[in-house]
Amino acid sequence: MESTARNAWELGFELVLVEDICSAHDKAQHDGSFQHIFPRLGRVRHSAQVLAALAG
Repeated sequence: MESTARNAWELGFELVLVEDICSAHDKAQHDGSFQHIFPRLGRVRHSAQVLAALAG
């Protein structure tokens, strides 16, 4: 997931990274990515926030 997000960011995509529907090898890796890396690449949200925004 992390390399895909980095590549998308490098290509100029505006990212929304949905924390509770992504997975990682373990909890520490997941938490580290969402606390330190993903906020630099885009907007970190939860699925309920994304669904509410889409329902508009």
